[in-house]
Amino acid sequence: MLTVARTAAAAAMACVGAVALAGTASADLWVDVDCDQKPSPECGIGIGDRDNERGRPPSNPGPPDRDGEGRDNDDGDSGLPDGCEYVPVEENPPKNPPPDRDEDGAWFQLKCPGDGHTIWGPPVWVPDGEDPEDEPSPEEVAQMAYSRLRLEPPRIGVSPSGEQLVHLPTWLWLAPQDWSEVSATASISDVSVTAVATPESVTWSMGDGSSFNCDGPGTPFTTRDDPAAESPDCGHTYTAPSGGPHEVAATLEWTVRWAGAGESGVLPGLTTSSSTQVRVVEAPAFTTQ
Repeated sequence: MLTVARTAAAAAMACVGAVALAGTASADLWVDVDCDQKPSPECGIGIGDRDNERGRPPSNPGPPDRDGEGRDNDDGDSGLPDGCEYVPVEENPPKNPPPDRDEDGAWFQLKCPGDGHTIWGPPVWVPDGEDPEDEPSPEEVAQMAYSRLRLEPPRIGVSPSGEQLVHLPTWLWLAPQDWSEVSATASISDVSVTAVATPESVTWSMGDGSSFNCDGPGTPFTTRDDPAAESPDCGHTYTAPSGGPHEVAATLEWTVRWAGAGESGVLPGLTTSSSTQVRVVEAPAFTTQ
């Protein structure tokens, strides 16, 4: 069962699967998760200003014209996707000050038609009498690369594979392919940026009130290992029968960095999580005659 992790400032999503911002100081970001995409179970994410309507901006929006009325692509010269236009931000403007705070100007936002809803791009500050540079900043392109990251939920391994026995060590691990970097690249004009998500640690919740971190994916149990031995790096020992199924949950934390156009930086971390159920029973008694 895939669970959803979110920032404290965001409401939980009613969705089959999700990834979430973690460790970010901003409370003004939303996360949009596309869980209908194929192949399953991957989910696509988009980010933006939480005060704006959710949606994923087009990958190559182009710059707005500073004319106060917005700009669309009806003349075929704007480079915008079909039906898209830049419009002034009249409600819920960004709380952060504009980049050119000493100059008069206005916030503009890319507006595009979506499937039954409106898609909004991130706000752009445009000083009076000026047009923004045709070439976006590496930071702006990094946000687009960030929205293209695809992180699968971790696959949990548990040994013993059936019922867990009281006082017998339980080994925990994630599938090796889940512990690898995931990258995505976005390019606009001559600016190309790659965002890389790197797994850092796993938080395990064992269903009996125990919770702990493992710095790596854990070691898979094999037939060559001693069933009575503890895992060398990630495990747990139950001390009482469960009476019913325990839910074992693993939350994988990712750091995200970007690089491109001679610059680099750090983006908000992400988490993915999943869970499984185990039952804990007493070890069978053996008698001899």
